[in-house]
Amino acid sequence: MAPMAVSKCENKHFFNYLATYLFACVIGMIMLIFIPTQMDRVAEGLYNDNPQGFTNKLLQFWYSLDGTKMAYNLFPSFHCLNSTVSYLGVRKRKEIPLWYRIYSFVMMITVFLATLFVKQHYFLDIIGGAGVAIICYVVCMKYNLGRIFNKPIEFFKKLFTKKK
Repeated sequence: MAPMAVSKCENKHFFNYLATYLFACVIGMIMLIFIPTQMDRVAEGLYNDNPQGFTNKLLQFWYSLDGTKMAYNLFPSFHCLNSTVSYLGVRKRKEIPLWYRIYSFVMMITVFLATLFVKQHYFLDIIGGAGVAIICYVVCMKYNLGRIFNKPIEFFKKLFTKKK
């Protein structure tokens, strides 16, 4: 929802928001490649071969989606990176209704807590994801890096504009 909400803002802010998301994902991917991390769920007491109860079975199913007994590529948390970029895009924007800005902040905090409570990430992974997002946002806004989209936009405008 955040990209749609931010698209209601002026073009400069929207394109800087998109640049923030793009650069944050690229930096996060580079970090995942060069700083590989993992979590041994068995050693942490999180994995159970014979879970009892619906919620434990659901949690074990969730773990099976990303490595079962070992979780890989934890730092930085892309869950937290994405939710932070989403919130930063709408915060302090008068074009966006206050209720949505509050909702976005609450959802960001909820994502942070959920990744901890479900044991998908360590606390440092959350700090890393949010940190990458904040740094990229500040840099993109300060240096107007959203201008990287100007040439492609001009190209498509020319391509789809009817000639008289």
